[in-house]
Amino acid sequence: MNSIKQFTGTILGILSIMYAGFAIPERITVTVSNSVQHRIFYKQTVFEKEDIKKGSYVMAELYSDVVSECRPCLIVKRVAGVSGDLINVRGLEFFCNGKYLGKAKTHTKKGKLLESYKTSELIPDNKIFLMGDSPDSFDSRYYGPMEIKHVKAIARPVF
Repeated sequence: MNSIKQFTGTILGILSIMYAGFAIPERITVTVSNSVQHRIFYKQTVFEKEDIKKGSYVMAELYSDVVSECRPCLIVKRVAGVSGDLINVRGLEFFCNGKYLGKAKTHTKKGKLLESYKTSELIPDNKIFLMGDSPDSFDSRYYGPMEIKHVKAIARPVF
């Protein structure tokens, strides 16, 4: 009887390890750019719109010609503004509800011309304003608020 319990426990342990080996990698993502300060994120793919909060990170689809091979590409950015927040643009500087977010650049690091977002507005329903942690991040300073439907996961920093 003890040997059956041991055998069953061993089999369950092996199956648990196998499941973790298959499940964990698809829930982990590693960023390769310097856009955000963290490098490894746990992807929470099941979430409600209300789970997306200011200060959290999200993984979203971006469609852009500025970033090569980005039709779409997956990006990880920090939520700097949510529906109802006031984005104020003063020249190249961006503010959310009066708090300084950062300054847009006029050119990429490779010298390509960048057009910044120019509209001061309340962030509409079902949209969020995304920022990277790096001044060189390609984020909502250039493409404006993003529709929440493009968010594929909440990205929780691991490292």
